[in-house]
Parts: sequence; structure tokens; C-alpha cells
Amino acid sequence: MDPPSPHYRYPAWQLGEDGQPVSQLHDILTVLREKGPFTPDDQGRTTGWGEVEWFMSCNALLDGATPEEVLRTDPAAVLRAALIEFNEEE
Repeated sequence: MDPPSPHYRYPAWQLGEDGQPVSQLHDILTVLREKGPFTPDDQGRTTGWGEVEWFMSCNALLDGATPEEVLRTDPAAVLRAALIEFNEEE
């Protein structure tokens, strides 16, 4: 059966075992959107693709792991990596 239209699909890596967004995901996305290189539209929205690319790219601040790999087990480390990368925390 096809999903109702319109519908949204979310990457599974951003959801915990309970099906809810991983803790601190909102804070991480806020850092990426407010301080990252992703160009928002006139309403402050981005396409989301830049943020997804960041989550799926190896990150030296996470010992070479991708943020997506670390998000479920240590969301605080992913938030810290985003803050450091975008110069919000030294």
C-alpha cells in the first residue's frame, strides 16, 4: 500500500529505538542551520541536503566516525563536534 500523499520520510539514524528523534537532534540541527554553511531561504529554511551530508561525512572530531554513526550512542559528542566545527565552542 502506498503512503498517503503528501508524506515525509526521515532517515532512520536520527530516530531512537522508541521511534522518536534522538536527544539533542534539535540542538544539533539548530547549530548546523544557524552557524553552518547551509544557505537558508527567506523563511530560514534549508533544503536539508547540506545537513544530511554533514551527518554522513567522516568527522575528525568524532575520531573519523560520521555523526550519523555516533548520534544514537553519544548525541552529546555530535553536538559538541558541531559546536566546535562551526566555532561556537573552543
